[in-house]
Amino acid sequence: VFLLTPLEEDLPLVGDSAVMGSSDLHPAPRRDREQLTPDESFVDEQPILVGKSFRPEASPASPIGMPSAAQPPRTAPGLRKKTKNKNQWDSPLFLIGGGALVLLVICGSTVALILNRRGGDEKLAEARTFRDAGAFAQAIGAYQEFVTSYSSDASWSDARAELAMTRLRQAIEGGGGFQSALGIAQTELQALESDKNFNQQKLAEARPELAGLLPRIAGGLAAEADASDDPAAAQQLAKLAGEALVLCRNAKYVSKEFRDDAALGDIEEELARVGRRQQTGGDLAAGLATIQAAIASGDTRAAYAAHKQLVEQHPELVANPALQAIIVEASTAEQAGIKFVADPRAAETTERPTPWLAMLATGHRQATTTAPAQGTFCARIDGALDAFDVSTGKLLWRRYVGFAAGLPPLPVGNTVLVIDSKYQELLCLDARTGRLIWRQEFDEPIATPLAVEDRGFVAAESGRLYVIDLGTGARTGYLQFAQPLRVTPIMDRTGRRLYLTGDHSSIYTISRDDLKCLGVFYLGHSSGSIRVPPAEVLGRLAVLENDGISTCRLRILSLDVQGAVA
Repeated sequence: VFLLTPLEEDLPLVGDSAVMGSSDLHPAPRRDREQLTPDESFVDEQPILVGKSFRPEASPASPIGMPSAAQPPRTAPGLRKKTKNKNQWDSPLFLIGGGALVLLVICGSTVALILNRRGGDEKLAEARTFRDAGAFAQAIGAYQEFVTSYSSDASWSDARAELAMTRLRQAIEGGGGFQSALGIAQTELQALESDKNFNQQKLAEARPELAGLLPRIAGGLAAEADASDDPAAAQQLAKLAGEALVLCRNAKYVSKEFRDDAALGDIEEELARVGRRQQTGGDLAAGLATIQAAIASGDTRAAYAAHKQLVEQHPELVANPALQAIIVEASTAEQAGIKFVADPRAAETTERPTPWLAMLATGHRQATTTAPAQGTFCARIDGALDAFDVSTGKLLWRRYVGFAAGLPPLPVGNTVLVIDSKYQELLCLDARTGRLIWRQEFDEPIATPLAVEDRGFVAAESGRLYVIDLGTGARTGYLQFAQPLRVTPIMDRTGRRLYLTGDHSSIYTISRDDLKCLGVFYLGHSSGSIRVPPAEVLGRLAVLENDGISTCRLRILSLDVQGAVA
C-alpha cells in the first residue's frame, strides 16, 4: 500500500516523459491484515505502469493497476506484494502440549513436596526410636540429618530441642563424663537461646527433662570433687559443679515446679564439705611447716601450740598420718629438752586475812551406833571441804576451798592436801581439826598432787611438774614440758618411775631419783580427752581416753626394760 503525496514542484522531464526517482515514492508503514480497522480493507497490490506521457488525469480509461496499451509495462521501483504472515505458535497442538507440560510440572512439585514431608517425618521417627532404645550415637546422627535437611518442617524446633537433650544423655549415660556433659549443656542451651529460628516454647517444654539431667551433672561433679585426692583437681571439679548448680537454679531451664531443692541442697552441702577439705589441706600444709620450723629451732612448745591450734580448727586432722608423724618427731625432740629447773620457794604458814573472826560448821547427824573404824574422812562438797569422824560420822570441821571439779583431797598421814581453787593454792591441813599447816601459792591452775614419801609432784597448766617438800611445803623446782599438764601423775609399783599424760598426744616417763625423762611416747589422744590418771596393771599401763560424748576407750600400753612406755 503506498500513500501518494502531492508535489508542489514540477517533475523534470526527459524528452516527453516525466521521470520520477525512486526517492520520490514514500512507502506507507507496513501493516498486516489483522492490524486493519473495521473502516479499512485489504487490497492486493498491483504494479502501476508509467508511460512516456504519464498524467494522473489521463489514466482513468484503464483500470487501476492495469498497464497502458501505449507503453510497455514497467513496475515502480520499491513496490512489492503484501502477503499475510502466519504465527507458528498459533497451532492448536502447541497450545495443548504447553498446557499438558504446565500440568505435569504442578503435579511433580506436589508429589515432591509430599515425598519430602513424608521423608522428614520418617527421619524424625527414626531418630526418636534410636533415642528411646538408648542408641544415642545413631539418634544424634538422625536428628542432625533432620535438622540440616528439613529446616522448614513444622517439627524442626522439636527436633532441635530433642537433639540437645540426646547429646546430654549421651554424655551422662554413655560414659562421656560429667565435665563433658557440663560443656555440652552450656553450649547447647546457649545455642538454643540464641537461635532466632528456634521456638523458645520448645525449650520451656524441655524443662522436665532438664530438671532430671542438670542436677545429675552437678551431683556427679561434686562427688568426683569429694573423692579426689588431688587438691587442684578437686578445686576445679568443685568449681564446675558450682557452674552446673547455676544452670539448675536458672528458671529458664529448670522452673521452680520441677526443681528439687532438697537434692540441690545436698549437692551444695557436699561442695561445702569439699571446700572445707580444701581449706583443711591448705591449713595442714601451713601447720606442718610451722611445726617443722619450731622443731628445727628447738622450740617444741611452739610446735605443740601450732598442733593444738590446727586440731582445734580442724578436728578431722587428729588422725592425719602426716600430722602424727611430725608430732612424733616433736615428741622425740622434746625429750632432750625436759630437764629439772631449780626454783626454790618457801611456803606460807599463816592464814590469808579474812573479814570474819570465826567460822562455825553445823550438820544434822542421825546415828544409833558407832563404826569400828577410826580416823577422819574428808570430802569436797559444794565448794567446801568437810571433815567427818569415821567412827561416829560427826562433822568435825568445814573449810571453803572454792568450786572446782575433779580436785579431790589427798590424805597424807594425819594431814590432808587440798587445792584451794579460788586462790590457786595447795593447802596442807590437820585432818582432825582443819588447822592450816602450810600453803603453797601457784599462779595457775593445778591438778591434785601425787605424794611419794616426803615429796609431792604437782602438775600445772603451764606444763610444769612442780616438786614440793611435803614436810615444809617448800617448792624446790620443776620439770618443764612443752604442753599443759592437767592430770595427776602416777608412780609405778617399784616407786622408781613416774608416768605423766600430756594434755594431748604424748605420755611421759620420768625417773623419780634424778628427775630425768626416760621417754616420750606418742599416744595421739586429743586435747582434754584424758581426764583421769593412768594405772599400772600387770606390767602394762592402762589409759582411759574419752573418744565421744558418752564413750570411752581403754588403751593398754607396754613398757620396755627401763620401764618406759614403748
